[in-house]
Amino acid sequence: VLFKGKQVSLYSYQDVIKKRFYIQRNAALPVELKRDIFMSLDSKSTSVTNSRYRNQLQAIDVELHPSAPVRDQKWANLRYVDSYLIKAVASLNDEQVVQSKHRASQPFIGAGINVAKASYSGTSNLNGDDATAKTSLLPFLTFGIDFYANPAVKRLVYRLELSLLAGKYEVNSTEHKSSSLLTEVSDRTHTFEQYTLQFSPQVLYNIYNAENTQFYISGGVGLNASKYSKSVLTEMHSNSFYGESTKVTADPIDFMGFNYDLQIGAGLILNKRTEISVAYSFPATVTDYLYYSIDVQRISVGLSYRFGKK
Repeated sequence: VLFKGKQVSLYSYQDVIKKRFYIQRNAALPVELKRDIFMSLDSKSTSVTNSRYRNQLQAIDVELHPSAPVRDQKWANLRYVDSYLIKAVASLNDEQVVQSKHRASQPFIGAGINVAKASYSGTSNLNGDDATAKTSLLPFLTFGIDFYANPAVKRLVYRLELSLLAGKYEVNSTEHKSSSLLTEVSDRTHTFEQYTLQFSPQVLYNIYNAENTQFYISGGVGLNASKYSKSVLTEMHSNSFYGESTKVTADPIDFMGFNYDLQIGAGLILNKRTEISVAYSFPATVTDYLYYSIDVQRISVGLSYRFGKK
């Protein structure tokens, strides 16, 4: 919806071929404003543009303003562009173009719970059938802004989001070996903390888009700048012949300060103010070793408040 007038309204529609414009007279069905571009029959390197939309609008102008002189030059130079057509249709209605009442963007702030796990992959003693990982449950804060592709419809949304995340991870592996002569148990535990500032460009699509209720699905990428602390590897060995020993290694891993992850999500927006969302982040690799890696995956559940006029 580009312009709603008393006599004539203007709409646009983007299909796989081109962007099209439509006019509607009162309650009649919308009619396409025709502009056809095709190759010349005489020269295959020359295109021809048939701007029939100018004649369509001029005919309406003559009908609505029979006592006014025909303004040929005005319509002859009219471009097939949103802003020009909006002004033209406004003149048909004897109205002025006013700033849209639909907001083009909307900021929000929120918080929630970040559910995360770390895991080893590759050739590592902490990667195996007996490996377990504790779930990290910590709060997160987020701030962002939504940009509407069409503010009047608000179905397709481009989102920029900045979040502060934290995680406390523990990966454990216990290995048992036994024979007729001895029993050996090796227990390894790696714990570390991660603090992340995440920038997430996303695309949202409202699959249900009522006036006061929207349900969307989303996809995007998380660009993560991370700091790590309290990284400790504890290795305990128990042998029925030699006894027990414990080895503690501080900072056994060199983590990457930057990583990224792919994200999918869904959310519910109520009364244009309250947003309930859930997002899944595919595992992000936080190390740069050749034979093994540590991956972190997250599920976040959040509640946000959206600012501005409804």
